[in-house]
Amino acid sequence: HAGGSGPLLALSRATMHVPPGKACAIGRFYEQILGLAVEEEAGRVAVRFESGRSGLPAQLLAFEEAADAPAADAYDVDEAAAVHIALYVRDEAAFVAAFERAEAAGIVYINPRFEGGPPEFASARTLGEAVAYGQFRVKDCCDPATGRLGVVLEHEVRSPSHRAFPLGVAGSA
Repeated sequence: HAGGSGPLLALSRATMHVPPGKACAIGRFYEQILGLAVEEEAGRVAVRFESGRSGLPAQLLAFEEAADAPAADAYDVDEAAAVHIALYVRDEAAFVAAFERAEAAGIVYINPRFEGGPPEFASARTLGEAVAYGQFRVKDCCDPATGRLGVVLEHEVRSPSHRAFPLGVAGSA
């Protein structure tokens, strides 16, 4: 995007403060919708991303409950809170399964800001589009069991075949 990130490849850890009582719902979203491993403690969940390549550290995305955290829907009501992240799932099968679960939950997101742009950054409406683009978007991190909102955070969920895959060609050493 304009300004870009320069040579930055990845952050080793990012923490987002969320309202009290939301961490477990967020953990279930990552585990049951996106199919990612989650570590839970009282008032905190963390999603660990492993590259599978030697010499590269794991990444940690943590959600910590805090009384002074922004509202769970801050993304929708405060432009300064309208951030998004890109994450890569481990393989194509995991990507397809994550899309199917997000679609079944009704949380696939179409971001109007990216409509009409390059396909690899577009919002996929169908599984066919998601596979062709190498990504889809979700933003409402809801508890799959209850449907209650954990937090609003836009995600570009990408397959390893996405052209912006930061580790080179998927499957290469």
